[in-house]
Amino acid sequence: MTATQAAASIGPMVKEFITGTLRARAEGKQKIAYTFIVCHHEEIFRAMDVIP
Repeated sequence: MTATQAAASIGPMVKEFITGTLRARAEGKQKIAYTFIVCHHEEIFRAMDVIP
């Protein structure tokens, strides 16, 4: 993957994260944690059923 391709993938990834968080909050089904866009603890949060 080139740097240009990597940079182009950031926008859709962020949109997916935000959409998932808003959906989880609206459904009231999951715990939500507000983190930085690139959080190195994302796997840990998801393993604990927390939406970062």
